[in-house]
Amino acid sequence: MYKKILLLSLAILTVFACQRGGGYRDMAMITDAKRSLRGVKNALEEYWVDNATYPEEGADLEAVLKPYFLRVRYKENEDAAIHAASIQNARNQLDNITNLLANVKRQIVPRLDSSLQVKMLSHIEGVQNLISQYMLEIEAIEIPQVGIDAEDEFKAMLDILKEMNPELVISEIDDNLVRKGQEIIQSLDELKKRMAERLLDSVRVANATYKADAISRTFKVYEAYLTHQPLAQAEVVIPEREFENIETVLDTLAFDSLLIQVMEDIKGGINQYRSLEMRKDDMAGLLSGIQMIKRATAIMSKYEGTIRKNVHTSAIILEANVALHKMAEAIESYRRETGIYPSDDADLDSILHPHFIEITMGGDTIDRYEENLSYLDGFPSYLVVDPTSRFELRARVANEARTPIFSRVEIVSDWKKVVSAFAQGPTYRTIDPKVTYFLTATAKDSRRTLICERSPVREEKKAKK
Repeated sequence: MYKKILLLSLAILTVFACQRGGGYRDMAMITDAKRSLRGVKNALEEYWVDNATYPEEGADLEAVLKPYFLRVRYKENEDAAIHAASIQNARNQLDNITNLLANVKRQIVPRLDSSLQVKMLSHIEGVQNLISQYMLEIEAIEIPQVGIDAEDEFKAMLDILKEMNPELVISEIDDNLVRKGQEIIQSLDELKKRMAERLLDSVRVANATYKADAISRTFKVYEAYLTHQPLAQAEVVIPEREFENIETVLDTLAFDSLLIQVMEDIKGGINQYRSLEMRKDDMAGLLSGIQMIKRATAIMSKYEGTIRKNVHTSAIILEANVALHKMAEAIESYRRETGIYPSDDADLDSILHPHFIEITMGGDTIDRYEENLSYLDGFPSYLVVDPTSRFELRARVANEARTPIFSRVEIVSDWKKVVSAFAQGPTYRTIDPKVTYFLTATAKDSRRTLICERSPVREEKKAKK
């Protein structure tokens, strides 16, 4: 109890102190300032690696650290995300159909006889082949027309299952289960009657009677469930196990032929009841299969009716966008190597082509340059806005609409974003740029907290007194 009160008091004091000190908003501002000053420190360390010294005292930090805060920003067609979502949706729909057919194949087909299994598997394979073709279409690969009608294949599957009349068979099985349960109950009553007539051990008879009543109650519960009657609360047992207990309790050597026959009738009746239940499970499985096939039919109908019309177009546009982006990356790689972008009249083909050549783990060379160019309607146009910071590629997709696409690359600096976390600073001081420096900045919290960073200790040259 004392510990709970102490913890509660500390929590209240902490909240109160935060509120007096400007609250959680101030804490967030201080944290942001610390993170930003640490970013400046990291840039200074990169400067030291490149130059073996830190900037001189009084240096303009923005100017000397600019290269370490630059990043490449790509801007491309805004509808590229829409096309990507369209393709992903198409894949998801086809995956759903594939999963439903896999469930039918795994759960339903084994319940059929061998001849029907062959027919069902043939129709499933037909739809799976069609889905494989549609998947290639999604990947923007041209495919020939396939002579598979998904609607006909699904209808054939449904006909196979419906011809077995699972609903009617289940209804008949339920009736048979009710009758068989009543027969077992009558046989149990006959067993109790004949045990009472025989001169058997009274304790054993009482024990066997108790177990017989438990079995009777169980089958009455089964009957109420099958006939949709209200279920009275009753303990349900496993009939087979209870009947084995009856056989164990009684001395069957003292039975006459009639009593033995009653025991056989009960045991056989329970086995027949279980066989009927297994048959019902098979029919219920067929009903489940019908529902899965109907669901797959509906998904395929929607796919072929609306989704497929646009997915191939989206796939080509997306592949064209990817190809143009790769070309922009190749030009950006050229800038990193040379310091500037190639001029407008440069031989772009020789710059772009090497970036589309892949070397496999086996050492084989795969050239994907022409494949990527095939998604474009002609060679892209190239415009240099600034040789050191910005260029743009424009092209049209090789589709009927000749959809225009672009990839704009710009070098931007994050310096202003970093220092925006400070109310003042950062301020840079050094007594020896070969050894150390000090960074300070003021956070934007209500108390203008001072944030500090310094260089790691370096032994290359010690500061003179």
